[in-house]
Amino acid sequence: MSTGNVYKQAIKRVFADKYRDKRMAVYWGRDDDTIHVIASLRHYVHKIVSANEDTLEFASSVGDCVTVKLTDDECRELLGLRRQFIERPLPREDGVSL
Repeated sequence: MSTGNVYKQAIKRVFADKYRDKRMAVYWGRDDDTIHVIASLRHYVHKIVSANEDTLEFASSVGDCVTVKLTDDECRELLGLRRQFIERPLPREDGVSL
């Protein structure tokens, strides 16, 4: 599972619990560092501060706030994904200098 999927899973878990509805849209902003959620006919936005966030604060256009806290399992999964990325061997050089 990718990092984005771990966050999306956590976001859907919290919003589904809050609104008792599993139908929602979760997407990342194209031009900025934001995560958007549309749930229960409301638009929520989270401004990404760091790639290592375990708590996400979403604010709606009408002032509602929803806090998404990653579970221990989700945090462990993210940690494992980061380790895989860091420990991945670099590609071999092909002998061509630039």
